[in-house]
Amino acid sequence: MKMKKATSVFIQGIPFWGGGWDATEGDDQSSYGHFSAIDPTTGAIKWRHVEAYPLIGGTLATGGGLVFTGNQEGYAMAFNDTTGELLWKFQTGAGVRGQPATYKIGDRQYIAIPSGGGGIVATIIGEPPLASKGSALVVFALPK
Repeated sequence: MKMKKATSVFIQGIPFWGGGWDATEGDDQSSYGHFSAIDPTTGAIKWRHVEAYPLIGGTLATGGGLVFTGNQEGYAMAFNDTTGELLWKFQTGAGVRGQPATYKIGDRQYIAIPSGGGGIVATIIGEPPLASKGSALVVFALPK
C-alpha cells in the first residue's frame, strides 16, 4: 500500500504515523516488497530485487561492493552493488527487520544482522504465515 497524507490525531498508546495507508481498489499490482539501487545523479533505477512481502529491515553497503539486507521470510542476503546479483543468503530463523551493521577486529570485517519477526509494522503491511517471532543477532565474517 502507499502512505498518504491524512489528518492524524495523537492518542497515547496508539501508533502515531502522521498519515495512513491507501488501500485503493483496482491497483494493478498486489502488495510486494522491493529492494532497489538508484543512481543518485540521475534518479534512474540501476537494479531491483523483488520480494513476496514488504521489506522492513535496513540496508548496509560496504566499500567492497556488497549490499546487505534481509527479508520477512528470515533470509539475510548479500547483493553485488553494481549488478544486483544475489550473491549469498542465510536463513536466520525469523524475519529480518533490523539494520545490518559492520565492524572490524584486526584485519577481519564482520557483518551483524538482527532478526526477529512480528511487530506493528509487519502486522499492518503483511508478513509470511507461521513466521517465527524469535529474535537473534547473526554475525558473519567476510572473506579476507
